[in-house]
Formats: sequence, structure tokens, C-alpha cells
Amino acid sequence: LLRFKMKREMRHYREFLEGVVRDAVESSCDGVGDDGRGKEESNDDGANNAKMDLKRAIPLLRQFCMETLTPQQLRQIFQLPRSEITDILNNRYKICSSYAILVCSVVEQVANFRITGYGIDARSGGKDDNDDDDAEILFENMLKFEKVGTGFCIDITRKEREEWEVNEDVLMVFLKRLVSLAGPTLLARAPKVVPTHDANSDDEVEGDVNGGTKKTAKPPDDADDDDDDGAGGAVPSFRSDRRVVRLLIARYWADRLIEKYKEYHSNKQ
Repeated sequence: LLRFKMKREMRHYREFLEGVVRDAVESSCDGVGDDGRGKEESNDDGANNAKMDLKRAIPLLRQFCMETLTPQQLRQIFQLPRSEITDILNNRYKICSSYAILVCSVVEQVANFRITGYGIDARSGGKDDNDDDDAEILFENMLKFEKVGTGFCIDITRKEREEWEVNEDVLMVFLKRLVSLAGPTLLARAPKVVPTHDANSDDEVEGDVNGGTKKTAKPPDDADDDDDDGAGGAVPSFRSDRRVVRLLIARYWADRLIEKYKEYHSNKQ
């Protein structure tokens, strides 16, 4: 139920990113475009093209964060107390308390993930030359938990010569993660593979047209919901639940950044 509700919200992030690019296209046009066409016609083409490439919003949001927001404001945005995650489940998604109890234990795992010895939870889409497929992995690697004060956070700022400044590398990773929140999937799926035959494996073996055999990889239990925990045995894994918790954190910060962006542009008007 939680994933179903979260999937329905993906369109809100897409609409926001499309609006960011559309506004930039419209503001850059002054009556006549480079191709000699009128402003309205050029804007329509720009808006349509923007829907096809949401990554065009990244440099625009980077500029907003670097030039409009202060390092202190960004630090305030990118904080999340651990207890807030349960509140989000109760108030925003109306999730029952029994699942919230499970989430509390999963949140504890995420908070102490660096000392658990677990491997990386996030999946890469496996597409070459596409950095967005690694957005979840990069976000997981930079997510931190501070027991005192901030809770979950990222190093969005750093101190240089006694002054705080925006950590641009961390900011760019988050902006890529923000774009990935718009889809096409809620969580990235691992690429499908056809591994070599292993006599000790339980995977299915089927004959090929030449009389030989080939091994087919088992599909995830619920590929549409990206629900392959990767437990590899009878003991249940909370891998997918940890991914959902990190997704909730990323969305919380994205929502706060979006709110700041809309507030700034509303005041300008």
C-alpha cells in the first residue's frame, strides 16, 4: 500500500521539474527566437522538449541553491530527525501502527548502516553512460546519521577558510536523486542477467535449440514493485525496506527544497 501511494506521487516531481525548465525557456525568450519564429511558438517547442529531458532542471536548481539560498538555509533543509519518518508514515500516508513498528527497526538499520557490514542496498539500472542510474547508489553512500542534533543528514556544506560554503559535489548528487524521484520506476531494478551454468545452483536449466542447456535467471518476486530483497535464503531481508526508508528521506528533502523554490518565485511575482 505504501509503495502504491508513493508511486502515485511521482507525477508531482515530474510536473515540478517540467515547470522549472519551462519557466527557464520562457524567460530566455525575448519575442523572436534564434530560428526567427515568434516567442509563443518557440516557447511551446521548448516546453515540449523539456518534458523529454528532466535533467535540464539540474543546472537551474543548482543555480538556485548556490546563488539564492545560503549555506545555512541548505543545512536546515537537509536534516531529518529519526522520529519524523514515523510521523510521515502516519500523517502523510496513513500507514497503520503495526507497519510503523517494523519501519522503526528498519530506520535503526539505516541509521547504523555503516557499522552493520551489509553491502550496498541500492540498485543500478545498468545502463551505460547514464549517471542517473546510479543516483540511488550515490545518495545511499553519502547519507549520514548524527545521533546528536540533526539526525539524518548529508554534507551539503563544508567549511573553507573559516566560512561555510555549499558542497557542490554533494548538491549535484542530490539533484540527480531528485530527478530520479520523477520515475520511470519508484526504485531502480537490477539489470537482468543470464549467468553461466553451475551444477550446484538451484536455478532452472532448460534446453536450447542445439540440444545443449542454458541457465535462466529467476525473476524478482515482484519486479513491478522492485521488491527483490536479495536475501538469498529462508531468513527474510529488509533490504527493500531500507531502500524505501532512504526514498522517504530523499523525498522529504526534495519537498522542502521544492517549497523553498516555489516560495522564492512566488515572492518575485
